[in-house]
Amino acid sequence: MEGNEAGRTHGETKALFVALTSKISLSLDAWTSSNCAFLAVVAHYVTDNGHCKELFIDFCELVGEHSKIWLLWFGQR
Repeated sequence: MEGNEAGRTHGETKALFVALTSKISLSLDAWTSSNCAFLAVVAHYVTDNGHCKELFIDFCELVGEHSKIWLLWFGQR
């Protein structure tokens, strides 16, 4: 992820995605560390000049341990 994209506001991120002509893919990554579970959400897209980019969307602590079932449920929301 590029450092200059890390400080985007919600409105700036929305404007970026609205202006894109490419599709946006989201990836979820969950992991457990010392009895805590975490989830990260990242957007992947191609700019109009053909560069592959990714943008960190959110990071949160999960209640309880993560599992494949939990990720499937979260992905369908």
